[in-house]
Amino acid sequence: MSAALLASLVVWVTASGCSSSSLPSFILPFTDCARSRGKDGSYRGAVDVTESGSRCMNWTEVAGFGERYPGRGIGEHNHCRNPDGRIRPWCFFRNHKGRVDWGYCDCKQGSVRLQGGRSKLDGRVEVYLGGVWGSVCGDHWADEDAAVVCRQLGEGVSGLARAVPLFRPQAAKLHWSAVHCQGEEPDLLQCPKTTWKGEECSLAAAVTCTQQRVVGTLPVRLVGGRSESEGRVEVFHAGQWGSICDDQWDHNDAEVVCRQLGLSGVARAWSQAHFGKGTGRVWLDEVRCSGNELTLEQCPKSAWGEHNCLHSEDAGVSCSALTDGTTRLVGGAGSHEGRLEIFYRGQWGTVCDDGWTASNTQVACRQLGYRVGETLLVEGLDANPVQRFGVGSGPILLDDVSCTGKEPSLLLCNRREWLRHDCTHLEDVNIVCSSERSAASPPASIPVRLVGGESSREGRVELFLSGQWGAVCDDGWTDQDAEVVCRQLGYRSLPFLMTPPSYLTLLDFSKEKI
Repeated sequence: MSAALLASLVVWVTASGCSSSSLPSFILPFTDCARSRGKDGSYRGAVDVTESGSRCMNWTEVAGFGERYPGRGIGEHNHCRNPDGRIRPWCFFRNHKGRVDWGYCDCKQGSVRLQGGRSKLDGRVEVYLGGVWGSVCGDHWADEDAAVVCRQLGEGVSGLARAVPLFRPQAAKLHWSAVHCQGEEPDLLQCPKTTWKGEECSLAAAVTCTQQRVVGTLPVRLVGGRSESEGRVEVFHAGQWGSICDDQWDHNDAEVVCRQLGLSGVARAWSQAHFGKGTGRVWLDEVRCSGNELTLEQCPKSAWGEHNCLHSEDAGVSCSALTDGTTRLVGGAGSHEGRLEIFYRGQWGTVCDDGWTASNTQVACRQLGYRVGETLLVEGLDANPVQRFGVGSGPILLDDVSCTGKEPSLLLCNRREWLRHDCTHLEDVNIVCSSERSAASPPASIPVRLVGGESSREGRVELFLSGQWGAVCDDGWTDQDAEVVCRQLGYRSLPFLMTPPSYLTLLDFSKEKI
């Protein structure tokens, strides 16, 4: 068995790990805040704002309350707590009439996320305060501050501070002009800070987080894919391999699998036995990773062997290398919808909707592995458009894209040069691809490979359908058919068509890949 398919019991993960953005790439920074409920609630963090945006009162301002709940974290402070076992932490505050009221706390307050990097472990630091994401000025940013960010993201204590140019400095939202952490704080809210008051700042704080060595005890492998970087996910337990049910399976889970296997690039989750049905046991169900764990073992999940699934629901992943032209959807409720982003020269950027057509959407969805899709127009008036999946940040990489609908990739469509546009992020392309795959018909983009040739550029044509590879008969096979295979495999030159006595179609590409 290949070492790339079976995760080593000792796993190293660095900033080059898998990346996925099917959901917002932030972690509720105080997971214990969100999960502190009932009689076992014991939140001890620094959130001090209610969901309505009101500042919490000091607990001592409510006479007798601390004495009523001794040992429950109430004291001379205004941080949210859950002393009486409610559904989540709360606090007292003064309402618009000046009267004492209470409200549940905004557990997302003080969240951090990394934007514009190569992975979830790298990028510009953004903090969520008062309902708004904002950057931190990087003029005084240090490794001690970076270590706290990495710890808050659950990525270990090792962090390298960086500073990156602030995109559109005049319009950028900044929360803090400086942060002064000692390096041991559990989150940025507990570090001394200086509020930004409009002073000049051209550099934003950024970090690169590096995982320490962690021992994993759950072997994982990928089965049934075209390469070692994709396939049905199987885990080893009680002496045998078994599959994982796709209930709750998403890109966060896929990213953990990619990371555990040491595979870098874009992590994508697949459902409905996309890589074929497994046999034997279905070992796991309801896997719910945040995307920052090192191994599947660290993710919430059902007990071993407890499930309500068939092998037609086996989960899969693909870990695709980040190359120029790689696409993703960001900000949607699932991997099939969101703001369209494309990768170019080490960074993600958006696509402008000038001239965007339904044919462009079909190409984008097919490139992402879906059959069909539709374009979502912005809501609201032209003067105040509302982006359903949020307003993008960073560069606008493509504009005036024009596809016929038959291209396998947006890069093969007519378009402007990279970074040439006349757009704002209010014109970012938003699409929804079909999240369903019909069992009665093949997907629009059928996996193809060449087998038996003297190099990877020639061989017998095989297709992957219904969980297995099969050949194509040469009856009616023409140069036009061969050219489609050539294009699908990423070769730009015309193929030489060969039909040997075996009556199986073979191709030979003479030139290099696109």
